[in-house]
Amino acid sequence: LDGGDGGREAVADGLTYTSLVSACAKGFRWKHASALLSEICKQQQRLNVNIYNAALNACAKCRRWELAVDTLCNARCARVGPDLGTYNAAVLACDGQPALLLLAEMRLLGLEVNMEAYA
Repeated sequence: LDGGDGGREAVADGLTYTSLVSACAKGFRWKHASALLSEICKQQQRLNVNIYNAALNACAKCRRWELAVDTLCNARCARVGPDLGTYNAAVLACDGQPALLLLAEMRLLGLEVNMEAYA
């Protein structure tokens, strides 16, 4: 990112990345959200659950269940503890069996499952 300060680069933080990924989600730009998440990982930036949740929201809005499940797995591998928002977004991206499996996993983890939220 060019900070406009004589050639020095501004360093983006977690909030900036989360905002960028969230903007992609709001614009139904799941490919951009996924690419941005990949770029953040390549730069070895510190990721947090909010960045993953934003990416999963993009998947949910565009019904990209395969990418949602992959993103959820990546969050687990990065040891970024998925929370209720993470799972809710992943479930909303899914249909059928993948959604049922995620709901079962939520129950095993002790996360509150509100079936009305998915109706």
